[in-house]
Amino acid sequence: MSENGQLVKYQAEAPIKSVGTLKALLHSAEGRIAEIMPKHISPDRLLKLALVAANQNPKILNCTQESVIQAVMRSAELGLDCSGTLGEAYLVPYGRSLQFIPGYRGLVKLARQSGEVKRVEAQVVHENDHFEYRQGTELVVDYRPCYSGEPGPAIGAYALIQMADGTCQADYMRRDEIEKVKGVSKAASNGPWRDWEEEMWKKTVLRRLMKLAPLSSEKYQKIIEYDNDGYDLQAVKNRVSETEDLNRRLGLAEPEEAPEEPAEAPQEGDPSQLTDEEKAEYGIEE
Repeated sequence: MSENGQLVKYQAEAPIKSVGTLKALLHSAEGRIAEIMPKHISPDRLLKLALVAANQNPKILNCTQESVIQAVMRSAELGLDCSGTLGEAYLVPYGRSLQFIPGYRGLVKLARQSGEVKRVEAQVVHENDHFEYRQGTELVVDYRPCYSGEPGPAIGAYALIQMADGTCQADYMRRDEIEKVKGVSKAASNGPWRDWEEEMWKKTVLRRLMKLAPLSSEKYQKIIEYDNDGYDLQAVKNRVSETEDLNRRLGLAEPEEAPEEPAEAPQEGDPSQLTDEEKAEYGIEE
């Protein structure tokens, strides 16, 4: 690989530093990229998308070479536009590591490509929209956006999918639920959560719904797996722990059963600690 005629050596933990190095690294991985990416996207096209992302966010060049290659390879594997311009996926720096983050439109694209989904939609619900959502023996989702005046602040988001057999599933998340998800995202203060927040609201509820849907597509399973890497799972565990502790202090949690104290060993010469059989054996009278 070379940059302006100079040899560029791959160093996993070294930063990219320049667009020239980025080009050289991706060209060196072109063979591997071609093996895993869909035929309708060429390695050259993927290289251009990665360069668009780097031009939009120069902090990508501060990320390690290993993390950049891995993020671009994930984009190639799923066949998603990683430039961020279409909302299919984003390349977001997290410290010195580049994170591949699937977008709402990426989830929709792969769901449709699976052939298992006939219809998929998600919308952000605002205070002045008409919205009715009911689960039960009959699913009801009635959403009509506010066409006149101010729609008001966003209060939640819903997602709906119709499977190939005609069955429908839907989910709704309140604003506070979505904010909790955002709070444990590694990119909560930058990237798509900052620049395309409503898209991330739609993705969040659609992601939760589709985790419950009977989708068997390998690519769809992969996009969920890769998306998990964008969240601080330790923060999730800490939050669960804090909630459990708060519930205990408020008396809302089930009381923990006190562990049974081990029975004290019988004291030598103490008849009260002997069984009836032992008393009979030793000839001890009551």
